[in-house]
Amino acid sequence: PPPNMVTDGNIQIILTDFTKILKPDRTCSHSVCKALLQNIKDTKTSIDIAAYGLSDIPAINKALLDAKNRGVKIRVVYDTNTKHENYYEDTENILQQIQEKRSDEIKGNPQLTNMLMHNKFAIFDGKKVFTGSMNFSTTGLSGFNHNSIVIINSEKIAELYTKEFNQMLSGKFHTLKSKTTNNENIQSGSSIVSVYFSPQDKGFIKAVAPLIKNSKKYIFIPTFLFTHKTLKEELIKAYQRGVEIKVITDATNTSGKHSVLKELRESGIPVKVENYAGKMHSKSMIIDDEYLIMGSMNFSNSGDINNDENTLIIKNQILTRNYRNYFNYLWNIIPDKYLKFNPPAESKESIGSCSDGVDNNFNGKIDLQEEKCK
Repeated sequence: PPPNMVTDGNIQIILTDFTKILKPDRTCSHSVCKALLQNIKDTKTSIDIAAYGLSDIPAINKALLDAKNRGVKIRVVYDTNTKHENYYEDTENILQQIQEKRSDEIKGNPQLTNMLMHNKFAIFDGKKVFTGSMNFSTTGLSGFNHNSIVIINSEKIAELYTKEFNQMLSGKFHTLKSKTTNNENIQSGSSIVSVYFSPQDKGFIKAVAPLIKNSKKYIFIPTFLFTHKTLKEELIKAYQRGVEIKVITDATNTSGKHSVLKELRESGIPVKVENYAGKMHSKSMIIDDEYLIMGSMNFSNSGDINNDENTLIIKNQILTRNYRNYFNYLWNIIPDKYLKFNPPAESKESIGSCSDGVDNNFNGKIDLQEEKCK
C-alpha cells in the first residue's frame, strides 16, 4: 500500500487500512492512536476535545489523567440524546475525571438535543488541531475502520476550532451557533486551508459544490454514507461532462431509504461497496490532485443542516496525491463484483465480520448469532 502517513511539514494526514485489521482492540498500538497519545503527552497547558463519544482506551485515559495531574486544563463537549445516553457506553465513566464538560443537551428542546454533536476533534495548547472522520472509539483508534485523520500545526486554525469549541461549551450547539468568520484560504506551510463548521457555515453548498463544478479530471470519494441530494446532482453533472468519478461506500448504508447509490450507479458512476468487517468511515473527497475535503460530516442533509460537524478543504498537491493513491489501493482490493452487488455488512461476504465481536449491521446480533454468518 502507499504510505498511510504523509506530511507537508505543517499538516500531517493519517489514513487507516481496514483491510489489514479485522478485529478492534484497546491496545493503542496503531499509528493513529499513538499519534493522539503523543499529542496528549506533549501538551503543556490545554486540551479541548469535541467528541461524539469516548471508548475506554487505557493508554489514552491514563495520558489524560497524567496531563490533568501536571496542570493541563482539559475540557470536553460530547453528544447525548434525550435519555442522557451517549453512543459509546464508556463515555460517562471516562468523563468523571474531567471537570469542565458539557453534553449537547438543550433543556426543554428534545429536537435540538437529538441532533448529533458529531465532531471528532482535539485542540492542543491552542496551537494544534487533531481532527477528521475518526471517532475516539475502539473501532476508530485500532485502525479497524478506514478513517482519514488530519493534524494541523497552525495557531490561526486552532483559534477557529477553539471559538467553535467555546460556543458549544457555553451551551450553543447545532442551530444556536454563530457563523464562523475569517475561515477561508488560510496559508499553512505549503497548504491553503478553509474550515467550515456545520450547521452554521453551509460549507457544503458554499464551498464544496463549486469545487465539484470546477473539477477537470477526477473526483474520488471514500465515504461512510451518501444521501445528500445536491452532492449527487453535482457529481452526475461532473460525470456527464467527462470527469472521472469513483465512490467507495460502507456496506451498512446501501439500502437506506435516502441512499443515492442506486441513482449514481444508474447514471454510470462506478460505486463500490466495501466487503470488510470495519467501516468505510471516511467522509472525504479527493479532487484533481489539488483539493482534499476531509472532516466529520457524512454526505447527508443532517450532517449539513443539523449536526455539529467540521469540514476542512485543503489545497495541497502532495497530500492530495497521496490520498488518491491510497484510494486507488483500496479500490483495487475490493472486488469488481461489488460494483453491482452489495455485500451484507455482517456475512461471509464481508471479510472478518463473522469473527470480530462487533455488531456490524446494528441489528443486535453478533458474529455467529447472525444468520448470514452461520
